[in-house]
Amino acid sequence: MEETLYLPTSPGLKVMTMNILPLLKSAEWKSLAVEQNRLVSPLPVDGVEASSAAPVIAYGVDQADTVAFLPATESNLQRIAAIRDQSFAALRQRLACVDWSHNDGGNRDVLIFTGDFSAAECLLLPERMQEAHALLSSPELLACTPKRGVLLVCRYRKDDKDVIEAFLGLCHEIYYEQDGEPISPIVWGVSQGLIRDRMQISEAYLEYLRNKYSPEATQQSEVVTDASRDEQGHVRGADATGATLLYSPGQIAFMTLFGTLLAGLYGIFRNYSRLGAVSTARGTVVAGCFLVPLTILLFLALPGSGYDRLFPIFSAILAGGACKFVQGRLLEEAQARGARFHKVWNQCLVILISLLLMLPVVAVFVILIPSP
Repeated sequence: MEETLYLPTSPGLKVMTMNILPLLKSAEWKSLAVEQNRLVSPLPVDGVEASSAAPVIAYGVDQADTVAFLPATESNLQRIAAIRDQSFAALRQRLACVDWSHNDGGNRDVLIFTGDFSAAECLLLPERMQEAHALLSSPELLACTPKRGVLLVCRYRKDDKDVIEAFLGLCHEIYYEQDGEPISPIVWGVSQGLIRDRMQISEAYLEYLRNKYSPEATQQSEVVTDASRDEQGHVRGADATGATLLYSPGQIAFMTLFGTLLAGLYGIFRNYSRLGAVSTARGTVVAGCFLVPLTILLFLALPGSGYDRLFPIFSAILAGGACKFVQGRLLEEAQARGARFHKVWNQCLVILISLLLMLPVVAVFVILIPSP
């Protein structure tokens, strides 16, 4: 549908006589709404404030091929509560004949509400969300409105990570589809039919989902894959299967133990790079610029102590544990898609190179820092 701004044609025209419907619109659309003076209100999130990235509610009149939005006039702003109640009542009537259904993929943990232009706005109706609670036999739900006319709801169990990750993938896959109007990939927590909170997802995992499902990333990946296939027969030591090669937490610990923290940080950096989390990979480099000199200073500050002998072990445990904590889920997802871990010879090469790089750095520190 095309969008137009509705302007009352006469002073006597009352908003209460219009068939107004609430429409969830993306956070990006909100800036356009401010410029064009459109009437909007925040998403009702019970108990917490909705973030700036959350979708907003616009109020429009369905005019077949167009949607006419109410302007943010002083009169409409004064009656915003009445307009909201009227629009929600119209939404209930419109969606009365639309039913929940299970996802076509056969996942009985996920419900989909679709088949109407306003289906995504079912999220705003507590009584319809209560139906989802009953159908999934779950007091806690995850909900997402990725596209116009689509509401996804999932049974939430804190320890069922496979179901949660599959639901996140489905939400982002639909959100990045080229057809239809995207609303938001945000996943909300729903209890007693009301939006209670927002699922907190790490930036690294969000970047992984963007790289996996966005059309631009998919096209770029296809180009890179084609080029990689052409070069496979000429690259020495290349993996014949073309699988992504990563470092496991155990390998990170091994490289740190024998190759210093520099080797372990390199392994974490390479994992992020191969998984497409470019910004996080850069953050690892910045962190390494502080952590590597710091570890050298700590090592030189306690000469001849028992700490010296345990220092490599502590460093290895910390590096391996950090990799498990920040990359564990990403590595498991990558393995499920066919990723493989580097062989021992590669780890030994990293260890050797890191030791060669660390020798001059340590020498400089020894010269600059006076002995106690």
